Amino acid sequence: MRMQEAYGHLFMIENGLRKYINDKMTAHYGVDWRIKAPNNMSFRRRPLEQSYFYDLESYLRVYPCFHNSEDLILTLQKLYPIRNAIAHCHELSEEQYQILEECYEKVMVNISYSNIY
Repeated sequence: MRMQEAYGHLFMIENGLRKYINDKMTAHYGVDWRIKAPNNMSFRRRPLEQSYFYDLESYLRVYPCFHNSEDLILTLQKLYPIRNAIAHCHELSEEQYQILEECYEKVMVNISYSNIY
């Protein structure tokens, strides 16, 4: 896997999570969840579409509609150093590529959006 493919995987993970979060929040709180859901958390200062990778995990931790997300959260935590390397254009090691590939598969299966785009 090259850096371009690694970036693509990261892009799919982040945007897939945003869609997953939006869908779950809509199902739990209604279409106006952005108003109805508790929003006194610092990660809610930005719209979901502009939320950082780390903020997406916060949604999974805080809101009750994600009560079975421990495995997904642990998977995201494995991606932190890889996400930072990709964002700063650092070449990934073979081990990091392998972790990214495994996490990509796991996240896409967990959020049920393996064909987002």
